[in-house]
Amino acid sequence: MPRLREDLDGNVAGKRRTTATHTSEEVAIASPSRAEQLRAIRRRERRLKPVTRSIVDGMPDVITVRALRSAFDAGALLASTLVSVQAHVRKHQDRILEALTGDPERAIFKADDAISAITVDEIAALQVGDLIAGLSDRQLRTAQEALAVLFERGPTADVLAMISDATGLTRRQLRAVNNAHLSALDDGLSKAAAARAAARARKRLLKMRAQLIARTESVRLTAAITQRFGIETLGATQKRWISARDNDVEGICLALDKPSVVVGINDPFPTGHMHPPAHAGCRCVLELL
Repeated sequence: MPRLREDLDGNVAGKRRTTATHTSEEVAIASPSRAEQLRAIRRRERRLKPVTRSIVDGMPDVITVRALRSAFDAGALLASTLVSVQAHVRKHQDRILEALTGDPERAIFKADDAISAITVDEIAALQVGDLIAGLSDRQLRTAQEALAVLFERGPTADVLAMISDATGLTRRQLRAVNNAHLSALDDGLSKAAAARAAARARKRLLKMRAQLIARTESVRLTAAITQRFGIETLGATQKRWISARDNDVEGICLALDKPSVVVGINDPFPTGHMHPPAHAGCRCVLELL
């Protein structure tokens, strides 16, 4: 995953930007700088990653081999499995909220403190609700993909075990684990060796997924707090999208990070986003004007 970099040239709050490729006559108000926002994102990400890892790692205990076998026999996921997936994700709600907001007596950056702990908690609580719903939905889609694999390959013991272990991943990642298992078998490896190959792929992808979720949600909350800070404390009237400006920036973010793209503080950007992230793993921040 691309790193969060603080050394972005020409993005110091309160100073005129005069970089070669990003020149603007607007002067940013004394808003949280990019470096300050990234420090807040990193702290939130470090706190959140163990929680997201616990969610995805624990999914095989919910979508068990037995549950998958029952779903295969019934031809569809059982209602009890759907309820269990939602309950598993929801039980982490308080830990997610705590990870995003941090210690209540200490602001993560000045915007947290300026708009009060109560407001920060309100913003975070709304975000956590959306995250819980989204994660539950994605894991159910993964469970349906696991069932599709079973229909394709048959519910043998090794396939059931491999697929159950991968249910904490996304649908595409589960397919990648399945492909690793198939490739190992096609190469003439034993079932045990193929299982180990699938397990290695699963471990790598689970780590990536947990970090991706943590990064995305940390960026989302920090940007939301920055925007609220601009409205309630600084009297900001406009905002600008600031990308990482390196070779790993996605096209959607490059299109938004232009001197000409300045929108009202309460208006969406041309893509429809009110603030970062524009995609999973986004590293963008806001500049207030």
